[in-house]
Amino acid sequence: RYWFNHNGILSYDPVQDVIERHPRDPAAVAAFPEETYNESLFLEGDSNLWSGTAHTLCRFDRSTRNYHHIPYPRSQPGEAQPFLHAIHRAQDGVFWLGTSLGLMRYDRTDRSEPWAVYVNDPTDAASLSTDVVYSILADPTDTDVLWVGTNGGGLNRFSKRTGQVRRYSAKDGLPNDVVYGILADDAGHLWMSTNKGLCRFDRTTGACRNYDASDGLQGDEFNRYAFCKQPDGRMFFGGVNGFNHFDPAQLA
Repeated sequence: RYWFNHNGILSYDPVQDVIERHPRDPAAVAAFPEETYNESLFLEGDSNLWSGTAHTLCRFDRSTRNYHHIPYPRSQPGEAQPFLHAIHRAQDGVFWLGTSLGLMRYDRTDRSEPWAVYVNDPTDAASLSTDVVYSILADPTDTDVLWVGTNGGGLNRFSKRTGQVRRYSAKDGLPNDVVYGILADDAGHLWMSTNKGLCRFDRTTGACRNYDASDGLQGDEFNRYAFCKQPDGRMFFGGVNGFNHFDPAQLA
Protein backbone atom coordinates (compact mmCIF):
# COMPACT_ATOMS: atom_id res chain seq x y z
CA ARG A 1 0.00 0.00 0.00
CA TYR A 2 1.41 3.35 -1.05
CA TRP A 3 0.50 6.91 -0.20
CA PHE A 4 1.97 10.36 -0.70
CA ASN A 5 2.74 13.44 1.38
CA HIS A 6 4.89 16.54 1.14
CA ASN A 7 7.99 14.46 1.86
CA GLY A 8 7.59 12.03 -1.02
CA ILE A 9 6.22 8.47 -1.30
CA LEU A 10 5.71 6.09 1.60
CA SER A 11 4.55 2.48 1.69
CA TYR A 12 2.96 0.35 4.37
CA ASP A 13 3.41 -3.41 4.84
CA PRO A 14 0.30 -4.63 6.72
CA VAL A 15 1.88 -8.02 7.46
CA GLN A 16 4.98 -6.56 9.11
CA ASP A 17 3.15 -3.42 10.26
CA VAL A 18 6.01 -1.34 8.90
CA ILE A 19 6.02 2.05 7.17
CA GLU A 20 8.85 2.64 4.69
CA ARG A 21 9.92 5.92 3.10
CA HIS A 22 11.09 5.91 -0.51
CA PRO A 23 13.47 8.87 -0.96
CA ARG A 24 14.42 10.03 -4.41
CA ASP A 25 17.63 8.66 -5.90
CA PRO A 26 20.61 11.04 -6.24
CA ALA A 27 20.26 11.35 -10.04
CA ALA A 28 16.63 12.46 -9.77
CA VAL A 29 17.46 14.96 -7.01
CA ALA A 30 20.32 16.42 -9.04
CA ALA A 31 18.22 16.78 -12.20
CA PHE A 32 15.02 18.03 -10.51
CA PRO A 33 15.92 19.39 -7.05
CA GLU A 34 12.58 21.18 -6.45
CA GLU A 35 10.30 18.13 -6.82
CA THR A 36 10.05 17.32 -3.11
CA TYR A 37 6.47 16.06 -2.81
CA ASN A 38 4.21 13.61 -4.62
CA GLU A 39 0.44 13.56 -5.08
CA SER A 40 -2.33 11.57 -6.80
CA LEU A 41 -0.70 8.13 -6.98
CA PHE A 42 -1.49 5.66 -9.78
CA LEU A 43 -0.10 2.10 -9.85
CA GLU A 44 0.55 0.77 -13.35
CA GLY A 45 1.05 -2.99 -13.35
CA ASP A 46 3.49 -4.30 -10.78
CA SER A 47 6.36 -1.88 -11.31
CA ASN A 48 5.46 1.71 -12.19
CA LEU A 49 3.99 4.06 -9.61
CA TRP A 50 2.98 7.38 -11.18
CA SER A 51 2.41 10.61 -9.29
CA GLY A 52 2.60 14.36 -9.65
CA THR A 53 5.21 16.73 -8.30
CA ALA A 54 5.29 20.51 -8.48
CA HIS A 55 6.49 20.69 -12.09
CA THR A 56 6.59 17.11 -13.38
CA LEU A 57 4.77 13.87 -13.92
CA CYS A 58 6.81 11.41 -11.90
CA ARG A 59 7.33 7.67 -12.43
CA PHE A 60 8.74 5.64 -9.55
CA ASP A 61 10.15 2.25 -10.58
CA ARG A 62 9.39 -0.08 -7.68
CA SER A 63 12.01 -2.62 -8.81
CA THR A 64 14.96 -0.22 -9.13
CA ARG A 65 13.56 2.42 -6.75
CA ASN A 66 14.57 5.13 -9.18
CA TYR A 67 12.49 8.22 -9.94
CA HIS A 68 11.92 9.53 -13.46
CA HIS A 69 10.56 13.06 -13.93
CA ILE A 70 8.72 14.26 -17.06
CA PRO A 71 8.21 18.06 -17.05
CA TYR A 72 4.67 19.29 -17.62
CA PRO A 73 4.06 21.43 -20.69
CA ARG A 74 2.55 24.04 -18.34
CA SER A 75 4.21 24.00 -14.94
CA GLN A 76 3.11 26.95 -12.85
CA PRO A 77 0.89 25.40 -10.15
CA GLY A 78 -1.35 27.68 -8.14
CA GLU A 79 -0.28 28.37 -4.58
CA ALA A 80 -3.74 27.73 -3.14
CA GLN A 81 -4.07 24.07 -4.21
CA PRO A 82 -2.09 21.07 -5.48
CA PHE A 83 -1.34 21.01 -9.18
CA LEU A 84 -2.18 17.42 -10.15
CA HIS A 85 -5.58 16.21 -8.94
CA ALA A 86 -6.30 13.10 -11.02
CA ILE A 87 -4.45 10.46 -13.06
CA HIS A 88 -6.33 8.27 -15.54
CA ARG A 89 -4.66 5.69 -17.79
CA ALA A 90 -6.71 4.77 -20.85
CA GLN A 91 -6.77 1.28 -22.35
CA ASP A 92 -4.33 2.41 -25.05
CA GLY A 93 -1.77 3.39 -22.40
CA VAL A 94 -2.26 7.15 -22.80
CA PHE A 95 -2.41 9.13 -19.57
CA TRP A 96 -5.03 11.81 -18.92
CA LEU A 97 -4.26 14.21 -16.09
CA GLY A 98 -6.61 16.48 -14.20
CA THR A 99 -4.65 19.56 -13.18
CA SER A 100 -5.07 23.12 -11.98
CA LEU A 101 -4.26 24.31 -15.50
CA GLY A 102 -6.52 22.11 -17.58
CA LEU A 103 -6.91 18.55 -18.80
CA MET A 104 -3.59 17.17 -20.04
CA ARG A 105 -2.91 14.24 -22.34
CA TYR A 106 0.45 12.44 -22.11
CA ASP A 107 1.34 9.82 -24.72
CA ARG A 108 4.80 8.44 -23.96
CA THR A 109 4.90 6.63 -27.34
CA ASP A 110 4.68 9.93 -29.25
CA ARG A 111 8.22 11.28 -29.18
CA SER A 112 7.50 14.32 -31.37
CA GLU A 113 4.48 15.64 -29.46
CA PRO A 114 3.76 13.66 -26.29
CA TRP A 115 1.70 16.40 -24.59
CA ALA A 116 -1.65 18.00 -25.38
CA VAL A 117 -3.46 20.48 -23.13
CA TYR A 118 -7.20 21.24 -23.10
CA VAL A 119 -8.37 24.40 -21.35
CA ASN A 120 -11.35 26.67 -21.09
CA ASP A 121 -11.91 29.08 -23.96
CA PRO A 122 -14.49 31.73 -23.00
CA THR A 123 -15.47 32.07 -26.67
CA ASP A 124 -16.02 28.32 -27.20
CA ALA A 125 -18.93 26.58 -25.47
CA ALA A 126 -17.49 23.21 -26.54
CA SER A 127 -14.25 23.78 -24.64
CA LEU A 128 -13.53 22.64 -21.08
CA SER A 129 -15.90 24.48 -18.73
CA THR A 130 -13.06 25.49 -16.38
CA ASP A 131 -9.36 24.74 -16.06
CA VAL A 132 -9.36 23.09 -12.61
CA VAL A 133 -10.04 19.36 -13.08
CA TYR A 134 -10.66 17.23 -9.99
CA SER A 135 -11.63 13.83 -11.42
CA ILE A 136 -11.62 11.75 -14.60
CA LEU A 137 -13.64 8.63 -15.41
CA ALA A 138 -13.71 6.59 -18.62
CA ASP A 139 -17.20 6.10 -20.01
CA PRO A 140 -18.41 2.54 -19.24
CA THR A 141 -19.17 1.78 -22.91
CA ASP A 142 -17.80 4.51 -25.21
CA THR A 143 -13.99 4.36 -25.43
CA ASP A 144 -13.87 7.88 -26.92
CA VAL A 145 -15.51 9.54 -23.91
CA LEU A 146 -14.08 10.75 -20.63
CA TRP A 147 -16.24 12.20 -17.87
CA VAL A 148 -14.44 15.12 -16.25
CA GLY A 149 -15.33 16.60 -12.87
CA THR A 150 -14.32 20.22 -12.35
CA ASN A 151 -14.06 22.88 -9.68
CA GLY A 152 -16.90 25.25 -10.50
CA GLY A 153 -17.60 24.04 -14.04
CA GLY A 154 -19.74 21.02 -13.21
CA LEU A 155 -19.44 17.82 -15.26
CA ASN A 156 -17.89 17.66 -18.73
CA ARG A 157 -18.43 14.92 -21.31
CA PHE A 158 -15.10 15.03 -23.15
CA SER A 159 -14.37 13.47 -26.55
CA LYS A 160 -10.78 12.26 -26.84
CA ARG A 161 -11.08 12.28 -30.62
CA THR A 162 -12.28 15.86 -31.09
CA GLY A 163 -11.28 17.54 -27.82
CA GLN A 164 -14.79 18.94 -27.50
CA VAL A 165 -17.07 18.73 -24.48
CA ARG A 166 -20.73 18.70 -23.54
CA ARG A 167 -21.18 20.60 -20.28
CA TYR A 168 -23.57 19.76 -17.45
CA SER A 169 -24.06 22.13 -14.54
CA ALA A 170 -26.47 23.02 -11.76
CA LYS A 171 -28.67 24.53 -14.48
CA ASP A 172 -29.04 21.00 -15.88
CA GLY A 173 -29.92 19.46 -12.52
CA LEU A 174 -26.58 18.84 -10.82
CA PRO A 175 -26.71 19.72 -7.12
CA ASN A 176 -23.57 21.83 -7.41
CA ASP A 177 -20.90 22.78 -9.94
CA VAL A 178 -18.00 21.44 -7.86
CA VAL A 179 -17.57 17.76 -8.79
CA TYR A 180 -15.00 15.99 -6.63
CA GLY A 181 -15.36 12.32 -7.52
CA ILE A 182 -17.04 10.30 -10.29
CA LEU A 183 -17.84 6.56 -10.22
CA ALA A 184 -19.94 4.38 -12.53
CA ASP A 185 -22.32 1.78 -11.13
CA ASP A 186 -22.94 -1.60 -12.74
CA ALA A 187 -25.95 -0.20 -14.61
CA GLY A 188 -23.82 2.52 -16.22
CA HIS A 189 -25.08 5.46 -14.18
CA LEU A 190 -22.56 7.99 -12.91
CA TRP A 191 -22.36 8.88 -9.21
CA MET A 192 -20.74 12.17 -8.29
CA SER A 193 -19.69 13.72 -5.00
CA THR A 194 -20.11 17.50 -4.89
CA ASN A 195 -20.20 20.45 -2.53
CA LYS A 196 -23.92 19.88 -2.13
CA GLY A 197 -24.41 16.16 -1.77
CA LEU A 198 -24.31 13.20 -4.15
CA CYS A 199 -25.75 12.97 -7.65
CA ARG A 200 -26.79 9.95 -9.71
CA PHE A 201 -26.50 10.95 -13.36
CA ASP A 202 -28.12 9.15 -16.28
CA ARG A 203 -25.60 9.21 -19.15
CA THR A 204 -28.34 8.69 -21.75
CA THR A 205 -30.92 11.27 -20.69
CA GLY A 206 -28.85 13.64 -18.54
CA ALA A 207 -31.36 13.23 -15.71
CA CYS A 208 -30.09 13.76 -12.15
CA ARG A 209 -31.22 12.24 -8.86
CA ASN A 210 -29.66 14.20 -6.02
CA TYR A 211 -29.07 13.18 -2.40
CA ASP A 212 -28.17 15.42 0.55
CA ALA A 213 -27.81 15.27 4.33
CA SER A 214 -31.56 14.72 4.75
CA ASP A 215 -31.11 11.36 2.95
CA GLY A 216 -28.51 10.22 5.48
CA LEU A 217 -25.31 11.58 3.99
CA GLN A 218 -22.41 12.55 6.29
CA GLY A 219 -23.09 16.12 5.17
CA ASP A 220 -23.58 18.03 1.96
CA GLU A 221 -19.89 18.76 1.40
CA PHE A 222 -17.57 16.04 0.11
CA ASN A 223 -13.82 16.04 -0.61
CA ARG A 224 -11.26 15.42 -3.34
CA TYR A 225 -9.57 12.00 -3.62
CA ALA A 226 -12.08 10.40 -1.19
CA PHE A 227 -14.06 8.02 -3.39
CA CYS A 228 -13.80 4.41 -4.55
CA LYS A 229 -15.83 1.49 -5.88
CA GLN A 230 -15.44 -1.98 -4.40
CA PRO A 231 -15.46 -5.20 -6.48
CA ASP A 232 -18.97 -6.00 -5.22
CA GLY A 233 -20.27 -2.68 -6.59
CA ARG A 234 -20.47 -0.80 -3.30
CA MET A 235 -19.34 2.81 -3.36
CA PHE A 236 -17.57 4.96 -0.81
CA PHE A 237 -17.53 8.77 -0.76
CA GLY A 238 -15.74 10.81 1.91
CA GLY A 239 -16.60 14.29 3.13
CA VAL A 240 -16.03 16.81 5.86
CA ASN A 241 -17.97 14.80 8.49
CA GLY A 242 -16.88 11.28 7.65
CA PHE A 243 -17.88 9.03 4.75
CA ASN A 244 -20.85 7.21 3.26
CA HIS A 245 -20.97 3.77 1.68
CA PHE A 246 -23.87 2.19 -0.16
CA ASP A 247 -24.96 -0.27 -2.83
CA PRO A 248 -26.21 1.79 -5.82
CA ALA A 249 -28.48 -1.07 -6.92
CA GLN A 250 -30.51 -0.64 -3.73
CA LEU A 251 -31.18 3.08 -4.24
CA ALA A 252 -34.15 4.26 -6.30
